[in-house]
Amino acid sequence: MFLGKNSIRWRIQRWHGLLLVLLTAIMSTGFFFYEKTSRKKKIAAEMSYFVSALIPRVLPPDGRILRQEELDNRHRRGGPQTRSRPPREGDEAGTRPLPRRLPPGLSSGDGGARPLEEILADSDFYYVVWDSQESIALKSDDTPDNISYPKETLRIAETVVRTVNGNMEAVHAVPNGAKIAVGIPERLFHQSMWKFGLMLAGLSAGLVATGVLVGWILLGKETREISNIADAAGRIAHGNLSERIRSEESGTELSNLAEVLNNTFNRLERSFEQQVRFTADASHELRTPLTAILTRCQLTLSKDRSPEKYKESMASCLDAAHHMKKLVESLLDLSRLDSGEAALNIQDTSLREIVTDSLELLSALAEKKFIEIDAKLDRFPIQADAARIQQVCINLVSNAIKYSPPGSKIDITVSKVGSTALLVVADQGPGIPEEDLPNIFNRFYRGNNGMQPGKDSCGLGLAVARAIVAAHHGSIHAANRSSGGALFRIELPA
Repeated sequence: MFLGKNSIRWRIQRWHGLLLVLLTAIMSTGFFFYEKTSRKKKIAAEMSYFVSALIPRVLPPDGRILRQEELDNRHRRGGPQTRSRPPREGDEAGTRPLPRRLPPGLSSGDGGARPLEEILADSDFYYVVWDSQESIALKSDDTPDNISYPKETLRIAETVVRTVNGNMEAVHAVPNGAKIAVGIPERLFHQSMWKFGLMLAGLSAGLVATGVLVGWILLGKETREISNIADAAGRIAHGNLSERIRSEESGTELSNLAEVLNNTFNRLERSFEQQVRFTADASHELRTPLTAILTRCQLTLSKDRSPEKYKESMASCLDAAHHMKKLVESLLDLSRLDSGEAALNIQDTSLREIVTDSLELLSALAEKKFIEIDAKLDRFPIQADAARIQQVCINLVSNAIKYSPPGSKIDITVSKVGSTALLVVADQGPGIPEEDLPNIFNRFYRGNNGMQPGKDSCGLGLAVARAIVAAHHGSIHAANRSSGGALFRIELPA
């Protein structure tokens, strides 16, 4: 498991947690201030409702402010409600209707007026009534001591909401110069918002913890795939080349990565097997001429011989040395081509001229076996290393001569199809067994047809030819002719 502080799981989890905390904090803060504004508006509306409910209860028709004793006697007698304005059409005699929407507890069950103490008993609001001389005429028992007369200039029947001396108040001016205030200590509002903030913080913390936990579980499932990939790669690195990554899901980015890595491991396994086989074959090929040289030298030096015998032994050793030199040069050539270190002299040339020069060099071998070469060569330019392409052409034509029976014919064609130059070499020899065709270009490959490399061959010719063609961004293929014989086809960009 990737549990280090720099692991992918931890890094993603940290960013996920940070983003979750940030988003939750922004949303919670926004919701907190929205709720704060809404509660302030609700309190202001309730205070305005209380003011509207208090006006007809404290002001009789003559505009005089009732004192507390008068107000209490009036309620005990069950007298009608007072009003602060002349009757209007539609009003009952001597009464003023209550507001349509009032906070709970402003009216009694039978629609009659309730004492002020009873109206505000179940709430945190207080009320104060000042007369025109700025003296307190009425106030509730819970009115704060620091209450002050509202100095604001108010129009008649205007209600203003203010915050002063730590109190939130709604102040209303009545026609006789008196002012009515209904308020609530601001600390009560802050206490309610503090409780709401704590509840919101708890919910936010729970949301963040849940999100982090869910993210940790999901990341654990995803990083398990990465852990499986790392474990499989580690086993392969320790020599288990047959190990492959097993993906739990398909169609995901990690499963695609596992598939790509498995394909890479397959190629690496094949390359390693080829390398092991190549090393064994190269050792075998080098050991044969070395053994021949050592044996010939030991035999020659075992006793005195005539000059002719010494010359014969030296010539045999020279042939073996030439074979070793050719083998080593071919191995170095392949190594440079495979690694891309071989410098190609790319220039404008003609494939027809390259093939013609190659046929001139091999004409003596063909005449010796009475082999007819039928060449149909089109003329067109290509971009290539003429010496390297000639090396390929000589290899293919010499092989065709070597494996063709005496008196047969070899067909060679050079043509252009679209932007591709084609070189085809076809003989009338025994052909290539079908099971050998996929491996014919492998190094030191020995097929089952008994045609082993001769003393002038090192078994690397076709491998070198394929490497040269690949370096030119081309391709080479081997097949059997329907009429008998082998056919080699080279495609090069033209």
